[in-house]
Amino acid sequence: DFGPSYVMKQPLIRTTNLEICNNDTSAMSIETLFERTHYLDVQLAPGQVILPTNKNRDNLLKVPITFIPRDFTKYEDDIEFDINGLHKIAVKLKGEGVPLKLELEKSEHSNIDFGVIGVGSDVTKVARLVNQGKRAIALTLNFGDQLEVLKQKSAISVYPDKEFTLNPREGIDIEIRFNPHIRLHHFKNELFYQITENKEVYKLLNIIGCCHGIELKLHQDTLGFGSVVVNSKLTREVKIENLGDVNARFQWDTTYCKRYFTISPLSGVI
Repeated sequence: DFGPSYVMKQPLIRTTNLEICNNDTSAMSIETLFERTHYLDVQLAPGQVILPTNKNRDNLLKVPITFIPRDFTKYEDDIEFDINGLHKIAVKLKGEGVPLKLELEKSEHSNIDFGVIGVGSDVTKVARLVNQGKRAIALTLNFGDQLEVLKQKSAISVYPDKEFTLNPREGIDIEIRFNPHIRLHHFKNELFYQITENKEVYKLLNIIGCCHGIELKLHQDTLGFGSVVVNSKLTREVKIENLGDVNARFQWDTTYCKRYFTISPLSGVI
């Protein structure tokens, strides 16, 4: 009995070994007339011989049987083995094709929205993922460069970042952390998970956020006064622009130049 198996675009192949032993005192031949179907395969070479089984059971014959469900249905089949061309034994095989049901516990978690936060903020939100299917499934959120790209582009970290397995009716908390250190424009990223066994990828949820902060632009970083006559003065202008989302306070540090230079205004808000 293969039990429930998930029907997916990239088929999940279930293989088990049927063990056959010869308790007689002489060798015997075994064959099957079973022909491969689109969901079942029996790998037994023609003219296979089984030697008498010793105490250590070294002469066990292992026959690989592969089950590949294609439809959401229950499967039943009989495989008939012919012993020495005289005796027939039928083995009943059962299995079931079932849908993959990895679902968020709350539908509203399909969009994790951090809103607008400030530079240096540290916010974590949790979405619970539950296996509503009939069989355990192994998966990972950290495949390819997905998590690294999220971290570099949007300051998003996701946990767990290792492979994990969910049994039927079991859930796990997916932690999504937003910890920006620079101003970020509004973004919307997609988070995917990958099935370990067949590498198939599915979308889990959207991550939305924005980080407001100060972004100052100094239009020039060098101010040349050239030659100036003693006891006279020359004034130059420096332009600073706030391209950010919040007010920026400034104050000039003149300790190294106050003997010869004055700056006005010395402080203020942009």
